Amino acid sequence: VEVGRIAKVEELRLIAELKTVEGKLAGLDGAESGIRARLASLLDVASFTDSISLTTNLPQFMFLTSDSISLRPDIIAVKEQEKAAHSGVKAAWGAYLPQIVAVADWQQNQGYNGMGTDDAIWQVTIQAKLPLWNGGRRRANISQAKAQRKAAKYQLQTQRDNALAEIISARGAWNAAKAQYEAAVSAIKASEEVTRIQTDRFDQGRLSATDLVDAEASLAFARSELTSSLARWWKADDSLRKAIGQPPIEYLNEISDKIK
Repeated sequence: VEVGRIAKVEELRLIAELKTVEGKLAGLDGAESGIRARLASLLDVASFTDSISLTTNLPQFMFLTSDSISLRPDIIAVKEQEKAAHSGVKAAWGAYLPQIVAVADWQQNQGYNGMGTDDAIWQVTIQAKLPLWNGGRRRANISQAKAQRKAAKYQLQTQRDNALAEIISARGAWNAAKAQYEAAVSAIKASEEVTRIQTDRFDQGRLSATDLVDAEASLAFARSELTSSLARWWKADDSLRKAIGQPPIEYLNEISDKIK
């Protein structure tokens, strides 16, 4: 009777775990459908049904320098704003300072009957325009342009600091994802060894079928975690590339293949 109760309990436990797994699979199917719907929206198509396979290649370590943020679109945009602010200061000073204009004129006198020779007149005029008083408008324009230049300079520095902080965070996430993948590889090896030992024990009649199923389930979970950890590592790699203003490596490979 006691053995029968234990078997019934194990059966119920396995059924509960099966339902849990089925629930997780349903959740994954829903997540996949949502991702495919977003991809279809981005590609402006009715649906995205292409098969997707995760690459077995591993992300490669990237050496970063202080100039790694120079390709970021936001950094480029702020730099252009700073250049425009510098030009605004020069333009304001140009309107404030005196203006000197040189005009050259040349005329030739043909005479009464058009037979005049060597009767040319050269005339050069230099004009200087000096603004005397305009209510301080020009000086105010200069002050405004300088303030805009200073604001653009501070904005560029702030954008650089934010970009560097984003890169540091992305690098940390990349290292963490790499460590998780390496841990998953180690877990695979351990689970494979445990499953091998449990299988031998089961063949020798020293292990129940339930324990063998648990070992095989642990191995399957370890393999799933290995795939998930590799996907997270590639996601972290894409985030790091985005932080330095570069597209994902797979996009570059696709463009390279099209060029070839």
